Amino acid sequence: MRRILLFLLLSLSAMPVRADKLDDALGLLWSGKTEQGMSAVQSLAEGGDVRAQLFLGHAYAHENAFVKHPNYREAMKWFKRASSQGSGEGSAAVAELYEQGFGVPKSSAEAKSWWELAAKQGYDQQELNVQCFTRTPNTEKLACEPRSNGSGCPTEAEMGALRAFGLTGILRPTGGGGRIRLGPKARAIIVMDHRITSEERLKQPRHTNIIYVQRGNHWVLLPANAPSLNRPIVLSPQSDAPQFTLAGVQDVDGSISAGGCAAWK
Repeated sequence: MRRILLFLLLSLSAMPVRADKLDDALGLLWSGKTEQGMSAVQSLAEGGDVRAQLFLGHAYAHENAFVKHPNYREAMKWFKRASSQGSGEGSAAVAELYEQGFGVPKSSAEAKSWWELAAKQGYDQQELNVQCFTRTPNTEKLACEPRSNGSGCPTEAEMGALRAFGLTGILRPTGGGGRIRLGPKARAIIVMDHRITSEERLKQPRHTNIIYVQRGNHWVLLPANAPSLNRPIVLSPQSDAPQFTLAGVQDVDGSISAGGCAAWK
């Protein structure tokens, strides 16, 4: 929850741009008229403006130019107010406060209920770890060559799922990506045996662990009935460095964070 003032700017910049009273109130803040601007934002929030409520929630939850010391009770009030009006972002923010014990007793159970409400409101946030492997086929069994420090291989359960699928070959960990944030956890393993030549989108798992296996021009999902989110893991070839493939993870707000996935000789 410790974010700098830039978060407040980015959070609101992701919302629809329109000339309105909140824009005017924020203009007062950016011009240095802090007391007048905060008063104007609070008036709008009291009147039911969800954007203003979220702004105040984030402002009070972090030290910034407008709030010298976090006031988690005040932040909770505004996040809950936004949540009550259907804001999944507000519900997720309440979950974060409970998960970290900021201003309230730390409670995983309370956090879980608020995460679930946020998901129902269309804000299904999660932490996703993506791990990529290249596979050298045409061997009699499935094995993994770890990194020099002995790390990087799939878990025994994941290797068992791949063997049950009938996969053979040598797996080598090559990279990955993901989105680190509070919330439900998920993991995706991507096994590749050849380069891709155009962008490919694979559905993210929803709060669970899955495996994608490259088979020709298609991908096989293990388990086949795994729940998924309607946002992708984006695999992208690099035109200036065709030996590399990036893996990007789209977050609930539409932003994408990327990391190296596969490297081919």
